[in-house]
Parts: sequence; structure tokens; C-alpha cells
Amino acid sequence: MTDDAYERLAQRNAELEAEKTVLAEELEHTQGERDGAIKRAQVAEDERDALAAHVERLHSFIEHAPAGTGVCMCGSPMAEHPHDNHSPCDEWDHYGAILLSDSPTTSLARRDALKRAEALEWAVRHIKDGMAREFLASNLADIECEADMSRRRAEESPHG
Repeated sequence: MTDDAYERLAQRNAELEAEKTVLAEELEHTQGERDGAIKRAQVAEDERDALAAHVERLHSFIEHAPAGTGVCMCGSPMAEHPHDNHSPCDEWDHYGAILLSDSPTTSLARRDALKRAEALEWAVRHIKDGMAREFLASNLADIECEADMSRRRAEESPHG
């Protein structure tokens, strides 16, 4: 090969290296945009799930809340202190206000804890019914304890 051919190959190689650098930078930028879009989509999904759980709680409350049962403004039944200086209110108003003041994230955490408790309780029932393998039976006490703790956390959550 002649010096001229080497020179043209070196020049072309330099051009390709420069193009490779540009493409690598574009790839890095595109991957960063993709990662950001994935994170934004996950945040949106988390917010959607939290809002859905909150709406479920509100619907459940609306369907099952007793009206005019005489709950005190402090949240306890009026029967516990009928002659004190406590003010009765409609239970709808009291618990409705609590639910509306809760964040969707609180409702989501409560829903997830209840689902976890239900799944663990299901496992306990099936293990007790002899439908699971022996190695699961050895973990029955742990599963039952976890189910109890999950249910307690869900039921004891503020404004449950």
C-alpha cells in the first residue's frame, strides 16, 4: 500500500472514531431519557394505585357508614360520656372528614397490608387443611404471626 492509501485509511478511521464518539454520546443521552421516562411512569403508576386504593376506601365508607349513630366529635361513642361536655356529631361527618383528610398513600398502604394479611391467612388455612407440603407446615407459626401483624397494622392504621 502506498502512503496515500494509508493516509486515506487513517483519515477515514479518524472520521469513524469521531462518529462513534457522537453516537456514543447520543446513546447515553437517549438512555438517560429512557430511564427518566421509566421513573416517571413508575411514579405515575404508584400515584394511580394510591388514588385507586383511596377511592376504594371512600366507596366502602359511603356504602357502609351508619348515619346519625351519635359519635362524639372526639371519635368515641357518645354513650361513653353522655353527660360530659362532649359534642355529638354524625358519624358520617366524623369518619368522612377523617377519610378525606387521609392521603391516597395512606389508603394504599392500608390496602396493601390487608391484601398481604389475606394472602397469609389463606396460606395458613390451606396449610392447616393439609393442602401444602410439609416444609410449609414447618413455617406455619411464622406465616400466621406475619398475617396477624399485617392485619393489625392495617386495622390500627390511623383512620382505618
